Amino acid sequence: MLNFLSYLIIILGSTSIGILYGESMKKRLNQLNEMDRIMLSISNEITYLMTPLPELFRRIADDSSSEFKQFFNNMSIRMVNGDLYDIFDAYKSVRDELSNEFYFKESDIKVIDGFFRNLGNNDLRGEQNSIEYNRLKMKRIIEEADKKLKKDYKLVTSLSFALGLVVVIIIV
Repeated sequence: MLNFLSYLIIILGSTSIGILYGESMKKRLNQLNEMDRIMLSISNEITYLMTPLPELFRRIADDSSSEFKQFFNNMSIRMVNGDLYDIFDAYKSVRDELSNEFYFKESDIKVIDGFFRNLGNNDLRGEQNSIEYNRLKMKRIIEEADKKLKKDYKLVTSLSFALGLVVVIIIV
């Protein structure tokens, strides 16, 4: 009985690890899509409403999911309070503070870094071009993440179950 229970725990544990990894892939894709939506929103606000960036970040926080709500709210607060005037410095400090909340890979972070590095440093036309360039990069990353998710999600969960089963068979 005890052996059976330990075997079951091994199989369930390995399967759980695979499912958690697959879910992290899904969360990454959702966060990438949300970031792309935010980039579009920033572009529209800058182009048509010419909203000041601290106010823009507060609006985005009001319209965003939990991770991004806290992220943009903190950026807005830091800029309004005068803690950090530079957008990229505010972004970096909040990014470092909330890095555990996001599932971004290094390549994702480089694109987002580029987006915030150029934000607020150009005239209107330059802002539009910079945002569009970074959105194109983000769309490519989203496409790759979507393909990877579709291809690997079932594979990861199935292999983790199979690995647990193999370990049990070896033990027996």
